[in-house]
Amino acid sequence: MRTDIDLDLRWLRSFVAVADHGGFQQAAFELRLSQPTVSGHLKALERSLGRPLIDRRTRPVALTPAGKVFIRHARLVLGEVAAGARRLRSQNGSPHRGTVVIGTYPSASAGYLPHLMRLARDLHPGIEIRLEEMSGGEMEAAAEAGRLDVFLRQAEPPLSRRRYGGELLWRERFLIAIPPGHPWAADIDRAVDPEDLVHERLIMTGQFQAESLLGHPFWRDLGRYPEVPHRVRHPQSLLALVEFGSDPGLTTELPVALFAGAGVAFRPIAHPAAVRDVYANWPLSRPLSGSAKSIVDLMLTHPTPPALSDRAVFADAISPA
Repeated sequence: MRTDIDLDLRWLRSFVAVADHGGFQQAAFELRLSQPTVSGHLKALERSLGRPLIDRRTRPVALTPAGKVFIRHARLVLGEVAAGARRLRSQNGSPHRGTVVIGTYPSASAGYLPHLMRLARDLHPGIEIRLEEMSGGEMEAAAEAGRLDVFLRQAEPPLSRRRYGGELLWRERFLIAIPPGHPWAADIDRAVDPEDLVHERLIMTGQFQAESLLGHPFWRDLGRYPEVPHRVRHPQSLLALVEFGSDPGLTTELPVALFAGAGVAFRPIAHPAAVRDVYANWPLSRPLSGSAKSIVDLMLTHPTPPALSDRAVFADAISPA
């Protein structure tokens, strides 16, 4: 009996993109392919493996049990092929050396960049990465002034694509962190109605103004936002306040996967725009250095924080033990 299976790398790329973005349209946009092409890749992969990998009945689409098993292997294969190609290319010329300064924010600093730095240490030992945590507006100013080479930032409010290059890395859902004893904790399996949020006090992270908050498609669709009793910089602070028994808080999947403590429940929001898209950005006013290009390429090859690479693991953290 044959045990070997012929797989096309394009099928694997489409499968991982659909899983990461929860749908075919966004995956096609990221891969610069048509939606029918991405769908065809996934069907071919499923035929070859003899198992469905994506449950197309859900919105966003979800991994089947077989898909949750296979996606780990797909990521490994794609990562190894990309790493091998980079190694061969580096042997054809001098490896890049230098310092790359990355602007970032707390959950990306904790949940994504250490993984990226470990990869860079192995693949690009001549490149030193330095991190600078700051707000989105501060990142833009620092990048324009030449103090940052690359910065990680959510897509909203949008950057000018005449001034900045950018590539989508990952998408994560908004989640409501619910303190013990709050009425919302009684129906943990159901997404929160977004209209309920505007009538509730809600802790948020970051430094923002009303006009920038309403620039996000989610709040713009609602037309208003709730009273914000505490505006904190770090997601750990938000989750600690919620666990203390203060008000509910608005956070996203990555901070929850990294910092969630006992006693706090989490529910998603029933709205398609209740997501955060995280981009790698760089100013177009000057060319990226060879070192910075190498790090951006590494980001695009490994775009997902390890804590989010298997959403089934995260699902265990939705409700407190």
